[in-house]
Amino acid sequence: MDIYLTDFETNSRLQFPVMPKEISINIEGVFQNFSVIGFGNAKFPIGREAKGFSWSGILPGKPRQEQPFIRAWVEPNDVVKLFNDWIKRRKKLKLMVTGTPINNNVYLEEFTPKYSGGCGDCFYNIKLVQAISLVITVSKGNNNSVKKEQTRPSPPAPKTYTVVPGDSLWAIAEKMMGDGNKYPQLYEANKSVIDPRNQQYAQPKYTIYAGQVLTVDN
Repeated sequence: MDIYLTDFETNSRLQFPVMPKEISINIEGVFQNFSVIGFGNAKFPIGREAKGFSWSGILPGKPRQEQPFIRAWVEPNDVVKLFNDWIKRRKKLKLMVTGTPINNNVYLEEFTPKYSGGCGDCFYNIKLVQAISLVITVSKGNNNSVKKEQTRPSPPAPKTYTVVPGDSLWAIAEKMMGDGNKYPQLYEANKSVIDPRNQQYAQPKYTIYAGQVLTVDN
């Protein structure tokens, strides 16, 4: 049994290096009637069940990469950076768990990493929600039904910048935001990317590393 997450946009796939003890599946049903101005009464039926998936696991540090229980070792910091990017961009993903019926389109709703131990291990909790289309049936007075299919709109993609050797937050703020003094604003928008690695290696607050992907908001 293995867990895979695939990015629809890039077709890149991540295999989780260690299987969790269990995966929880949450199923919800919602039925609601409401009024739409100009249309009259509308019904919002649930034709499909909305599912949520969650589990807790470990991203093992580099000293453990040769251990037999590791399926496909990935640098924990790279996974944290990738998941942070997926959440910010609201990326649509494919979740597949081999040997189970789980093979769903999802969005990454929450990812909480925590570094612990001397091997660089990252313990995490993850939550994903199924990505489905919603069908709304609008009933008019003449009992004619109009079906409209709505999908979750894709928000505008934020600007990003990939750190290269020799970069600093001040230099990036000057280049991308037009003012180097905006570096604290740049830091606050990217704390979840910057802080974990600095905390792990006891580096100064504003230290950044080549390959990190920062979100830039003017």
